[in-house]
Amino acid sequence: MKKIFTLLAMALCLANTSANAEVKTVNLLFKAGWNCSLKTGDALTVKGNALYAALKLSGEINTKDYKGYKLVYSDVVAGADGKAFQVVASTRKHPEISDNYDAWAQYNPIDAAQTEMVVDFDPTLFAECDGRIAEVDIQDVSNNNPMITVKSFALIKHDGTEVALTPSIVWGMDAVVDETIPPTIVYSGQWAGAQLMLSNTEALTYDVSEEKQIVVNVEFAEPTAKPIQWCLDGKQVGGEGEAHAWPAIAVGSTETTLDLSAALATSAEKAENNFSKVEKINLQNPNADAECPFSVNIKKATATIRTGADVSGIDDMQITADKTPSWYTIQGVKVAKPSKTGIYISNGRKVVVK
Repeated sequence: MKKIFTLLAMALCLANTSANAEVKTVNLLFKAGWNCSLKTGDALTVKGNALYAALKLSGEINTKDYKGYKLVYSDVVAGADGKAFQVVASTRKHPEISDNYDAWAQYNPIDAAQTEMVVDFDPTLFAECDGRIAEVDIQDVSNNNPMITVKSFALIKHDGTEVALTPSIVWGMDAVVDETIPPTIVYSGQWAGAQLMLSNTEALTYDVSEEKQIVVNVEFAEPTAKPIQWCLDGKQVGGEGEAHAWPAIAVGSTETTLDLSAALATSAEKAENNFSKVEKINLQNPNADAECPFSVNIKKATATIRTGADVSGIDDMQITADKTPSWYTIQGVKVAKPSKTGIYISNGRKVVVK
C-alpha cells in the first residue's frame, strides 16, 4: 500500500503541467560529506585528497580498557611521491588549552606490502593523559591521492577480545565506490550528510526562478532504523544570506519522496528559509554522536525532472470542513487532518492549507 501511495504521490507531484513540458528521470549518485562514508560491500576504499586527511577508525578510548588495535586492509596505492598512509592514535594533555597533538601521538606507517597490522598502544606515551586517546585515524601522508581499501578495524582488549568498529571519513578523503551498486551510507557523527549528485562532479541543485520541477525519490534496502532527514542548503532571495530546510524522514521508511518546490513552499514564510536556490541536497543524520555510527543501505535514488511552462503543479485552494476523508503530508505520512499550514495530499490532489 505504501509503495502504491508513493507512486501516486509522485504522479500527483508531476500533475497539472504543460503539455509542452519535458520529463526525464535520472539515477542519482551520493557524495560523502564530513563524518560520513560510502561503501559498496563490506570494504571501504578511500582516496586521499589532502595532506593529513583523515579516516576515523575510533573515537575516544583509554589504554586501561584497550591494549591496541587490528587493521585489515588491501590495495594500497602510493601517491606520486611514493608515500601513502599512517595510523595515528592521538590525544591532548589539556584539551581546553593545548593543540599540541604531536607530544602525545603514536604513529605507525601502513606497509603496502602487507594486508594486516596489529599494534599495541604505548602505555608510557599516554601516561601523562591518564591513558586517554582522543581518536585513532588513518592519515594521508602523501598529498598526492594515495588509495587504500579498509576491510576491517577492531580494538583489542587486554584479554584479547576484539571490538569491531566502522571506519568513516572525517575530512579530505573521497570514498571510491562502484557507481553501478547502490551504496551504504555510514554516519559517524551528528549532522553528517551524504550529498545527492547527478554525476561525480555535478551536484543536484534547484533554482526557484527556473521553470522546473524536481521530485527526488530514494528507496532503502531495509526500513530505516533511526531518524534521518533531508538537508537543503542554499541561498536566500537577494543572495545576501544562507537558506536551510530539514524535511523529516520517518523511522521505518522503505522509501522517501521529496518534491523540492513543495518542500520550499512549506518553509517560505520563514525568512531564513526564503530560498532562491538549493545548492546542496543531503540525506543527513540528526542523531547525537552517541547514537553513531550507524548505516543506511540505499536501494535506488532517482530524480524526476520536468522542465517547461507551468510546472508548479500545486493547486492553491482553501480547505473546508467537508473535504477531510484522508490526508497525507508531502513526505507520505498519513495524518488525521492538517495541524499546520503547508502542502498536503487529499482526495488525490495537492492542497495548500493556509
